[in-house]
Amino acid sequence: MTSGRLHAATLLLAMLVLGPPTGIALAHASLVRSEPADGARLPQSPPRIVAWFDQELDTSRSTIGVFDAQGNSIEDDTGGVDLTDPNHASMIVALPQALKTGRYLVRWSVVSADPNHADHSTKGEFAFEIGD
Repeated sequence: MTSGRLHAATLLLAMLVLGPPTGIALAHASLVRSEPADGARLPQSPPRIVAWFDQELDTSRSTIGVFDAQGNSIEDDTGGVDLTDPNHASMIVALPQALKTGRYLVRWSVVSADPNHADHSTKGEFAFEIGD
């Protein structure tokens, strides 16, 4: 094997073992921050839940919901991509009522609006508590 072919074969093997270089962009939208933050303990109910992502989201296929400790949905499917966000990179749920004392889970599922990544969905969740 010539030294050029050996170098290319070694590089290919290293990429297979180590994975892609960190400079390559991922195809999935990722949660950047949320309000309330994951693990937050709040003295009273927030009026809404907001989650920000690092990419523009598909408005028709991205969802967000809030659930109580028993797994029951506490909103009326009003959550979704915030259409007032010019980048369409955030999701919002307006809470229909003040939440009672307890633990709540926010579950989201997003699809990137980028047509090159539109078949890649990401799911996640974060939790917060109301009360002392």
